[in-house]
Amino acid sequence: MAKAGLIIGIIVIIAMVIGYIPCLGWTFWVTLPVAFIGLILSIIGLIQDDFYARQQRSLAGVGLALNLITLVFGFIRWAAGGFIL
Repeated sequence: MAKAGLIIGIIVIIAMVIGYIPCLGWTFWVTLPVAFIGLILSIIGLIQDDFYARQQRSLAGVGLALNLITLVFGFIRWAAGGFIL
């Protein structure tokens, strides 16, 4: 789960940067729900309690941070744009 959250976090942060380019703001409609799923996967990766999962906590932490950054800046962008494309 930690690796999945990290991979999704990397993908959505890149998509978020692309979404700030004029006429590509529609990517936020895809990016934010996917970032929310990545956030959930990262949280699950953090709370797992087996030996292998303990080694993956740093990956889950980075994934959590990337997904949170995407959600925060995505919602700021949505609010600034009046929640339209």
